[in-house]
Amino acid sequence: MSKIVLGTADGAIGPVTVITRKSLNYQMDDNFTYSTTFGTLHIKSKHAPEIIALHTAPPLAMLKNEWQNDLQLISEKLIKKYPDAIILGDFNATMRHSSLSTIKTHKDVLNALPFWKRGTWHTKMPCFIRSSIDHILIPSDSKVKNVSVMDLGESDHCAIYVEYSY
Repeated sequence: MSKIVLGTADGAIGPVTVITRKSLNYQMDDNFTYSTTFGTLHIKSKHAPEIIALHTAPPLAMLKNEWQNDLQLISEKLIKKYPDAIILGDFNATMRHSSLSTIKTHKDVLNALPFWKRGTWHTKMPCFIRSSIDHILIPSDSKVKNVSVMDLGESDHCAIYVEYSY
């Protein structure tokens, strides 16, 4: 059994969806104060790592400052304050963009795949030319057991499925 946790942002921007094992009993942290432009949620469990799911602004001319601020929030605040957390979502950036390239404490689970299988956006393109702008960052000492990128047909982004040990 799985539990679906949705975080929504104002407007027409789609939510970030996190699917977890029901037995882990994740709960929303309503006191979480950090937020990216299009929404952030923080869920906790007594039995598993914290999860921070987010959706950054895209790197469009009118949102360029927001995008840069969102990437800095991830790399300079969330990574440091939550070193054992899983940080995931639509980053609207590759891990080479801006301050994301400075992250050393976490690794992107997509790196366990050959580069031509890592693309997550746009689903109308073949996987090998898609951009990897969606990420699941886990602490660097964690071990990826299984990861795949899946087109679920309901979004212009692919889902990322991962099993890992911590």
